[in-house]
Amino acid sequence: MLKLNHKIDKLFILAIITCMSLCLGFANVFADVKDGNVYQTAKFTNVPAHGGTQKNTTNGSRKLTSERYGTINGGNYGNLINPYCRFIDKNGNDKSGAYVIPRGIGKIAENSSVGKGSVLYTKVSTGTFEYNTMTITLKFSGDYIVY
Repeated sequence: MLKLNHKIDKLFILAIITCMSLCLGFANVFADVKDGNVYQTAKFTNVPAHGGTQKNTTNGSRKLTSERYGTINGGNYGNLINPYCRFIDKNGNDKSGAYVIPRGIGKIAENSSVGKGSVLYTKVSTGTFEYNTMTITLKFSGDYIVY
């Protein structure tokens, strides 16, 4: 009887650990993606100067429409030269052209190679003549949002 209870205890503990692992794994996978009808936020810190690039594949925006356009809003940054931004996929492949992002002004970005249901992320680059690193917070959406 004691051996049977010991086996049941082991199975019960194993089942709890398995359930917790699955729940935490799924929460981590889906927690960073917002639907395209609201802005997603992506923060970039210490983007290298002189054309340096940084990707954010943590915060994504799911495209809800078949429209070819998304929205990028540059927020505030202290650099002299406006940075560039583009949409990318989870693997870092470009999904739009590079767009100059003026301070605090929304920009419509074409992402025509992306279908409905796809998740877009962002990549930021400093200008070639920018001599400082950059910190910027973008608001963006895989779909067009009136700003």
